[in-house]
Amino acid sequence: MYLERRSALLGLLLLLLLSAGCGADTGLHIIVESSYAVPDEVDSLVIEVSGGNQPAQTYPVTILSPFPHDFAIDTEGVSGTLQVIIEAMKGTETVTTAQIRADLVKNRVIEYRVNL
Repeated sequence: MYLERRSALLGLLLLLLLSAGCGADTGLHIIVESSYAVPDEVDSLVIEVSGGNQPAQTYPVTILSPFPHDFAIDTEGVSGTLQVIIEAMKGTETVTTAQIRADLVKNRVIEYRVNL
């Protein structure tokens, strides 16, 4: 399982490996929307993924461009339910939080829209 951040402006790919799975057929696509201004009100996101058959992982992501931001979580080899917590941060302070509970479906990418 890994997290991939997609951003048209940055063209940045974050690949954080959690397990041996490398396919992209099973996973989550999360689109984070917000009216908060970047970087004046929010300058980073912290994404915590837990559940399934994997240990919890936390991904801090600095954001430089306005919302929306989207992330793909590849869950190949992971089963069960995942909990994804997304925290919008300004420095070390949490501005707001959203949570997703996702039942994984093999060979399917499920899209979630989150408004912070």
